[in-house]
Amino acid sequence: ALSANSDHMVNSSRPHDLRERRSSFIRGTNNKKPSDSKIRRRSRPWSSLSKKRDKSKSRFSTVRLVILLLVAMSVVQCVMMLVVNLRQSSDTFSSNEKEGIVVGRVSAPPVLVPGGYISIKMMGYEQKPKTLTLDKEAEKQLSMRVDKEHQQQHTAFARSSIINPEESGMNKPEEEDDDEKGFTLEEKMHNRKKKSAKYNHEPFEVGSCVAMQSWQKMSYPTCNLVHEFDLAEEKNKHVNGGAYRDVWNVNVWDGTHMVVKTLRYHQEFTHRNYDRHRRDALAMERLGSSKHITNMYGYCTNSGIFDLSEFGDLADLFSAVRAGKQSLGKIDRLRIALQVATAISEAHYTDKKGYPTIAHTDIAAKQFILIDGIYQLGDFNRCRFMRWDERKHGPCGFLIASGPGKVRWVYLFLPIQIFLFPSIIHALFTLNYCFLFYMWCISIVRQRSMQGENRFLQKRLMFTAWETFSMKS
Repeated sequence: ALSANSDHMVNSSRPHDLRERRSSFIRGTNNKKPSDSKIRRRSRPWSSLSKKRDKSKSRFSTVRLVILLLVAMSVVQCVMMLVVNLRQSSDTFSSNEKEGIVVGRVSAPPVLVPGGYISIKMMGYEQKPKTLTLDKEAEKQLSMRVDKEHQQQHTAFARSSIINPEESGMNKPEEEDDDEKGFTLEEKMHNRKKKSAKYNHEPFEVGSCVAMQSWQKMSYPTCNLVHEFDLAEEKNKHVNGGAYRDVWNVNVWDGTHMVVKTLRYHQEFTHRNYDRHRRDALAMERLGSSKHITNMYGYCTNSGIFDLSEFGDLADLFSAVRAGKQSLGKIDRLRIALQVATAISEAHYTDKKGYPTIAHTDIAAKQFILIDGIYQLGDFNRCRFMRWDERKHGPCGFLIASGPGKVRWVYLFLPIQIFLFPSIIHALFTLNYCFLFYMWCISIVRQRSMQGENRFLQKRLMFTAWETFSMKS
């Protein structure tokens, strides 16, 4: 009894093990199947491992979804490409059928007539020749016949006519126009270039490049104001001139003096010059609120009315200081440098929207004119209006055939405009302008050429001079 009670106490103190009961049931030692109500199933506690598994499952499902989408997109793209190719092939076949080149399926090789051909591809050539010359007799013998077998098979070949270049006038010498008689070949090419559409018209909006601002395509001429001045009067004098226009000092009715610029005699009234001076007037109209940009009071085609400067430009100041006729202190040099930098900044960023809308492209010391104690920037007839690329979402570039530079030697004219704003600042503080070094190089080349040395040394000499100038700078 004690042993039985002790065994009962030991068994009661031990917890029920479900695995032992399940194993005994499986072995058959306990024939009675325990009920579900008597078995307490412990729920699995929440752990970080289960959370990781849930995350991995969700991540796996997301990756699988992305892969399925990519596969579906590739399949759709392949189907679309196949449809486009089939449509193009059907269009080509239908066009050939309309032209009568090939109808149906050709089962037999074409019958060629001696001296003629049906198709270049049928003769084994992959590409068509650019030119084809034939004798007159061979051209007359060219013919084509349609075989009865091909007619029965509903196949036909179109007749081809080859033009004899001698009869068509392709090999005849070009007849000279009455306007070109007496001119050399170079003069003829120059005249033809002037008459060409590319020379007379420079398109602004091309392809995806459109105007960055709506005002870039506008024009506000005031021809009545320009026509009020009579340049034939004695009091109106010709004072200066540039590459495109002459400068006249005219008197206004109230006694003040102004400047009228007109097109030079050797320049022509072309659409290119019209658009050039339209940009000049429009840019100065947009920059009229800036005190660092010269004022413009009237504009008509190639003429304009501007402020008069009685003290010259910045290039005249450099010449006077180098000659000892005028002194320039350090504070004055800093002030002028600030005026130059401010004028360039205001000219390029007039709309204040992060991108420049105007590119001056002709920055030089002669363009800064002293008016009311400030060196103001002018002469915008070489400027370019910036465009916006709608496809690339960025500004479009522009091309200028010949950019300005103080050193106009072919070996020193670099692709970038290094002789513009930096050269002005360098000349302002050192009074060593690039033009002086240019004249020094030319004098040395001239002396060595007179001594009989090889002229091919000019290139090496000019590069040596430029390196010396850079080291001094």
